[in-house]
Order: sequence, then C-alpha cells, then structure tokens
Amino acid sequence: MRRLNGQPYYRAKRTRRVVIERLFAEGKAQHGLSRARSRGLEAMQEQAILTAVVQNLKR
Repeated sequence: MRRLNGQPYYRAKRTRRVVIERLFAEGKAQHGLSRARSRGLEAMQEQAILTAVVQNLKR
C-alpha cells in the first residue's frame, strides 16, 4: 500500500475522489439530493441533473 500511495496517478485519483465526494455532499446538504422529490428513475435523474446544473452555475 505504501508503494501505491507514492504513485502520481494514485494521488491524482485520490484528490479527484475527494472533490467528487464534496460535490455530492453539497448536493445532499444544500440542494435536496438526499431525498427524491418524485417517484421513478427518470424523475430522480432529472433531479440529479438539475442539482448538477445549479452547482455548475454556482462555480
């Protein structure tokens, strides 16, 4: 594991994972992504896309 931690691609992957997890946490905490507003897969996909759009606009 120590050899793996020193690899540059593993470091980049780990930092990218942290960024993605922060975005999901923000979506859940501030934009209502923790609960579905409507029933069905299509409705949930729409909610996730709208949350992503809002986060991109905020950036």
